[in-house]
Amino acid sequence: MLPLGRMTDRIASVRRDWLVLGGISLLIQSVWALRLDAPTFMDGFYYAANGRRLIEGHGFTEVVIWQFLDQPTSLPTPSHTYWQPLPSLLAAAGYGLRADFRGEQLLFWLMSGLLPLLAYFISKLLSGERWQAWMAALLTAVGGFYGPFLLQPSPFAPYAWFGAGAVLVLTVASSDRWLSPLPLLVTPRHRKLGLWGVGGFLAGLAHLTRADGVLLLVVGTALWSWLRWTARQPKEPAAKLSHLVLFVMAYLAVMGPWLVRNWAVTDQPFSAGAAQGLFLTNYDDLFAYGRSFSLATYVEWGVTNILLSKLAAFNHGIVTLLAVTGLVFLAPLILYAWVWLWRRPGSRALLRPLTLYIVVLLLALSVLFTFAAQRGSFFQSSVALWPWAMALAPVGLGLVIDRIAARFSHWQPQQAKPRFAALFVLMALAVSLAVGRFEPLPGQEPATYRRIDQLLPSGEVVMIGNPPAFHYFTGRPAIAVPNEPLPIVRQAAVSFDVGYLVLNEHHPLPLTGLYLGSDPGSGLELMETIDSTKIYRFVESAGP
Repeated sequence: MLPLGRMTDRIASVRRDWLVLGGISLLIQSVWALRLDAPTFMDGFYYAANGRRLIEGHGFTEVVIWQFLDQPTSLPTPSHTYWQPLPSLLAAAGYGLRADFRGEQLLFWLMSGLLPLLAYFISKLLSGERWQAWMAALLTAVGGFYGPFLLQPSPFAPYAWFGAGAVLVLTVASSDRWLSPLPLLVTPRHRKLGLWGVGGFLAGLAHLTRADGVLLLVVGTALWSWLRWTARQPKEPAAKLSHLVLFVMAYLAVMGPWLVRNWAVTDQPFSAGAAQGLFLTNYDDLFAYGRSFSLATYVEWGVTNILLSKLAAFNHGIVTLLAVTGLVFLAPLILYAWVWLWRRPGSRALLRPLTLYIVVLLLALSVLFTFAAQRGSFFQSSVALWPWAMALAPVGLGLVIDRIAARFSHWQPQQAKPRFAALFVLMALAVSLAVGRFEPLPGQEPATYRRIDQLLPSGEVVMIGNPPAFHYFTGRPAIAVPNEPLPIVRQAAVSFDVGYLVLNEHHPLPLTGLYLGSDPGSGLELMETIDSTKIYRFVESAGP
């Protein structure tokens, strides 16, 4: 235990570091934020649009349908039956303060700007060296491949906080080595119990942010079971039953009300479309209409196809970890640091929850949600590893410099480390700027949507490729274009009282003939063409 005076000085030093790093990071995130005038991908439009509806008093309902696995029947329909509600709640809170996109960005800007402080603390936990903590924080601040997404209504920023934070708290809770220095005015026994409770609370927030946040409940339970099994003193196990009970109860305190709501509106506690999502045979099945997917239909696809799809998803996950979370050039340093710490018995406990989460995440997304994992789910989930990866990279850099200095006597490692740290931060910034430069922005999309809105009668429901974005810019109800032949598309139009169909070059494959004009499309009339976008009107006489 440090003397009180030294502990006070150390806390003051950390506080100064946090103030400077927080200011730098918030400034960087402001640049990212001001670059955006609206969300840039479907998820962001969905969360932002539904956040506005919450503030407007419509509750958890929506007038957009982007997938049909949960079998919606009319508009409006219950919202967030596939995606989780917390990003919309955060967007709503900001929109309530300022009714525009800047308001919707507010809490995401704050969470993104303060995320480096979490990386700073993780680095202190791993090494205790100040230069490494600074490097970890600055690497996190530049954003990497996540930068363009952190500053818009989406799961990225909150899941980075709650996912990485849950892993951190579980790490501290499962390691006695790191309990005594914590400046908490409680006994070590109650301190550990409290940490398990905080871990469960963060796991609940992570699940309220993303469906696969439930994996943190699995990680915490598995970690507790391992500690219980390996305890050397059976009468006083390292993990008491009360720890697990509080962990689960804290998780349920957050997720319980939402699970009850789901049960009330969908007759099941979890995502209504998740069960069918397990049995998709390609990603476009997500936009199927009038079809159901089950274990029987999945087995009919063939064992070879199933195994190859799982292998492809697993490979995609590994590549994402190395190239995205590892920022490509930092991956060797991160892996080196992980191996070095794992081989040290005194440090292995620091990596156990993190390693458990990586393994569970890889297996769950590869084996269960195979196609969603390859189309963004793994990318979004991996953001919880971002602060940890950026904290491991400086450890690897320090080890490499020490090894070089041991071979070359003219090297001065204490001077070289901060210099190389600054160089690597600049390289990460360059990569982040390059990624941000090529990240697609809405471009002409808003103008096209507004032009379509002007052409159509008021109140008409539109069938379009990106219904959340169309609704965000026009306020109109909209549903997705089913990935089905034209007769099924017409059935969906009748069911949801859709008057108009909008197709562009990214149309579903079964409608290629209609889009190219080779199929006249019985029951449809081409109204207008705006660049590559075609607007069709459903003719009333062509009903089913």
